Amino acid sequence: MTKQPSKKSFKSPIIRFPRISRFITERWVSIFGLVIFGLISSFLVGAIIFRLGELREGLVIVGVNSSRREELLREKSYLEDVLKRHPGYRDAAFKLAVVSLQLGLTNEAKIYNDLTLQIDPNFKQGREFMERLHP
Repeated sequence: MTKQPSKKSFKSPIIRFPRISRFITERWVSIFGLVIFGLISSFLVGAIIFRLGELREGLVIVGVNSSRREELLREKSYLEDVLKRHPGYRDAAFKLAVVSLQLGLTNEAKIYNDLTLQIDPNFKQGREFMERLHP
């Protein structure tokens, strides 16, 4: 038997395109996901930067600057001495509350402010300070 040359049949490749609705939804979901991710990450970065700014301000208030802290401690010691000698001196008690808060001693600030209001219950600045300490 003789072999006949085989005829190669030419088949065109089948190209399958996704349906247009599927193509749009897949693209939309991926773009939407990227937008959401971008918004969330930029929000988090902004929150971190904001908190770092607050932290820096808080450290300045608490007295990271050692010379200012030493000055506040000397003032606190002096005012405590004055208050021991003159127990009814409202302004010394109030100033002690303010200095204690500047040093970051919130509990002491509350105690001295309460003492201020015991001495003079109508002291407007003492009441405002109390509202600041007790939000």
